[in-house]
Amino acid sequence: MKNNITKGLITGSVVTLGLAPAALGQLPLNPLPQNLGPCISWDHFNEPTGGQIATLTLTPTTYTGIFGGISGIDRTLAVSASGSGNYTAQINTIAFPDFFNIDSSVQADGVTTLTYSSAVGPYFNFDASGSLGIVLYDLSNDLGPILLTVNVTSGGGLSSSVTASIPPGTYNADYLIPWTSFIGPVVTNDINKLEFVFNTPLSGDMDLDAILFCVPEPGEYALMGALGLLAFGAYRRFRKA
Repeated sequence: MKNNITKGLITGSVVTLGLAPAALGQLPLNPLPQNLGPCISWDHFNEPTGGQIATLTLTPTTYTGIFGGISGIDRTLAVSASGSGNYTAQINTIAFPDFFNIDSSVQADGVTTLTYSSAVGPYFNFDASGSLGIVLYDLSNDLGPILLTVNVTSGGGLSSSVTASIPPGTYNADYLIPWTSFIGPVVTNDINKLEFVFNTPLSGDMDLDAILFCVPEPGEYALMGALGLLAFGAYRRFRKA
């Protein structure tokens, strides 16, 4: 994957390459500002030990762990497909360590759903971090055009979503999904469910390195420490020198 990773905190190396308009909606091509601050890691897919996997015969699977410094969050992985063949989603397996991967030999629509949820709290508070939105970091896709829908439940049951397409032939791309692009209100200081739905029509595979939340102002390292959040760049320094 990427070799030009900034050591220490990421303070500007993430750029949006854009999500193309989709049939069911359009994600604005919003470039990240030049003064992008540090990116906070929500999930860099390095847990659990031994990996998490979902197949057409073993779905869904759930791992309960720490995400963005918040313990007790359930990460659920589920797959389905209407065609014959193998269809697998996996996280941190021997074949794909520290990655979220979708691997398909299905020649008909497959669907992978990646969900983060908390039924009883603590709920996710992205307002305190001042994040611009969700960043899909270091994504590569040769599955054909992927239709991605992100669903958010917040504020005691309010629903919001955004839909866009990820083009085929995408390698090492970073996508910003701004909170302002969602249809429906997002209460960023009271989110209890994040759901990523990947509709994959063709054979191939997709890799995702991390899900981040990026801050629009540089330098606020003390805030990150106070929130108990992980600095993504510091982690990558040891993985990808």
